[in-house]
Amino acid sequence: MAKLMARNNLFVPTLYPALDIMLGQNVRNQKTGELIAAERGFRLGWQYVLGAKPGIGKTSLSIELASVAIKLGYPIKKVIIVDSDCSSPSPERISKLTKLPKEMVDEYFEVWDMNVVEDITDRFVRLSNEYSKDKENQKYEEFEDPYSGDMIKMRPFYFVIMDTVTSMIAKRNSVESVKDKDSENVVANEGNMTAFLKLSGFVNDCTNFFDGNAIWLWNVHLKKNQKEIGKYQAEKEFKSANSEYKLHMPERLRQKASAIMIYNSIQDSQNLDSPTHPINAYGLEDIKSKSVYSTSIILNKSRTGNEGRTQARLLYIDGSFDIDMHAIATALDLGILEKGSGNYPNGQTPHIFKEDPDAKYENEIMGRRMKQSLMLKGYSRPTNIIEARLLMKYTGDNPEVCKARDEFIVALYQRLEDVLWYELEINSISEKEMETSKKKTQHLFSLIRNVTKKTILTADEIEEKKDDIPTTVFTVDSSVMDDTLVS
Repeated sequence: MAKLMARNNLFVPTLYPALDIMLGQNVRNQKTGELIAAERGFRLGWQYVLGAKPGIGKTSLSIELASVAIKLGYPIKKVIIVDSDCSSPSPERISKLTKLPKEMVDEYFEVWDMNVVEDITDRFVRLSNEYSKDKENQKYEEFEDPYSGDMIKMRPFYFVIMDTVTSMIAKRNSVESVKDKDSENVVANEGNMTAFLKLSGFVNDCTNFFDGNAIWLWNVHLKKNQKEIGKYQAEKEFKSANSEYKLHMPERLRQKASAIMIYNSIQDSQNLDSPTHPINAYGLEDIKSKSVYSTSIILNKSRTGNEGRTQARLLYIDGSFDIDMHAIATALDLGILEKGSGNYPNGQTPHIFKEDPDAKYENEIMGRRMKQSLMLKGYSRPTNIIEARLLMKYTGDNPEVCKARDEFIVALYQRLEDVLWYELEINSISEKEMETSKKKTQHLFSLIRNVTKKTILTADEIEEKKDDIPTTVFTVDSSVMDDTLVS
């Protein structure tokens, strides 16, 4: 039997199913509609923006997302963190956050404490040139696609985290030549403008660094938008954006970014007594540290999906992000886990761990907590919010529990794919749709050809037609006219 050729792959998943779907797309055969590739996650060569208020956890989330490629065995060379904030996450911190052994952190992670744009650019130019000259970087590695199971191939690539844009400065800027430095604001503004100008050039170059084999994730701050001035409202950056805040970044990055993710904390994440606190909302009462925070990601811009429509819920538990709870919480938000009748477990339906004597922790938790029964399409049993989490994290070897766990995970992820179809099919167009569009366009132009055109009018014709010119709908208040504009 002939070996199937590995497909060239350009996408790297995040392992957060909702986020992977939001960033990805389905590629289909235009004639048959057959699925060619399920592209999920970040795309090589593209630039992404993660915007949030200070202190939300942008750096932590960025590091976690970058670590996935290492965990899945993708041919990643390095995760480079350009730390312009000079916060320098330690190897120990990265290890706890990503759950990677320190040896792997030392091997795959580099932290650059740099904030001068010209110096950052020079270093990337040198590293990129070294990459291109090394023949080993031109070789493709073949491995199994975690999504499809097919063989895929990729060249070694970089994952770059720029943290943060706000703290980057220019080495040579116009501030140095400003004679009147009485106004600190003027000086600061000119410095920012120069830095942003330098950054814009760097943003353009990013696409070509490492022969395009890099993922770029820019961390930026959200800043307060201008307040209402008279009758004028603060302007939105994007049609799906909140007018209250703006992203602090160069305009060129705003244009080049393939997706702009807005990262927010959820209300009442700090109040343990609130029913909306994640511990209470998601049945996490057994978490001893009580260090639990609920956050969300929406897209203000997307090259592949819908802006502002889907919210991916992320939970930060005891120093790291919980992928299983992301899937469960997002499923609850989307109504995928539907309320059943009564509470679970009950006398008729015991919980799934009851016949597994080795599942001591699970039995202890489930034995004293009854919760609202939940149903999942494609899963043959009822469950509740606590059992769902414990089941996804189960590492025992009881056959019945393992079978239930696998059935639940497949059903959950399938429902996420089914419900979020609109994020995946936005760029899909069938051959029939293309043909219909072509015919409508051709018909439109056939009608236009019948319109009489006369491009040159005589002076007499102009005089004759001047009374037919429509009256303008705009008026000018002469009292506010600037005299300097009157010739």
